[in-house]
Amino acid sequence: MKALSIKHLNKNKILNDINLDIEAGEIVALVGPNGSGKSTLMKCIMGFSNIDNGEIWIFDSLNNKNALKDVACSIEYPPLYPDLNGLDHFKLISQLNNINEQQMNNYIEFSGLKERLKKKTKYYSVGMKQMLILSLVIMQKPRLLVLDEPFNGLDLQTKKRVIDELENLNKQGTTILWSSHEINQLREMSDRYIFINCGKIVGHMQNERKYKAVNHEDPLEQYYFEVCKNV
Repeated sequence: MKALSIKHLNKNKILNDINLDIEAGEIVALVGPNGSGKSTLMKCIMGFSNIDNGEIWIFDSLNNKNALKDVACSIEYPPLYPDLNGLDHFKLISQLNNINEQQMNNYIEFSGLKERLKKKTKYYSVGMKQMLILSLVIMQKPRLLVLDEPFNGLDLQTKKRVIDELENLNKQGTTILWSSHEINQLREMSDRYIFINCGKIVGHMQNERKYKAVNHEDPLEQYYFEVCKNV
């Protein structure tokens, strides 16, 4: 089954005839330079941005409210309520998604925010906000998870915890579409890469994970620079 299928999507001269398929259970990285259309495409998938024409299918359903019930996301800056504290956010998301107290407590611990959960989020650092929103979206255990630059503001140890949790979520059946400028993280977790530049899909590549077995050249970086040249 396809978790996501996009057909001939166009958006305000930002996205041009986007076609892509992601199978259920895959971890796929969307790779491209700044301004290539990654975030806009993710917003279109989530229904945050209208498209001019084309189709977006999520688990065999056209993009609509029912289909999006199976999807969670973090796109660009975390959308938090500034006058609520972190614990308030956990309680709110748990109520909206019928998440039991034990599962909520597990992700409260996973967040690592501890006593800082009692502070209003308007006083949080970038890293604290990022970790809160990641904990909230992962806690939902969606069938499809869309993440745009999930490691912003996170230290190395926290990044490792997030990657481990995302891989565990994937083993439970969650499909992941994500983007990051951190090539090492993309390489570590992704099954394959979809390259986008100037609003167009310009290439695909499987992640062999053993790219240094023959030589010290990195085919991911080589291919990126080849297909993502400015045109």
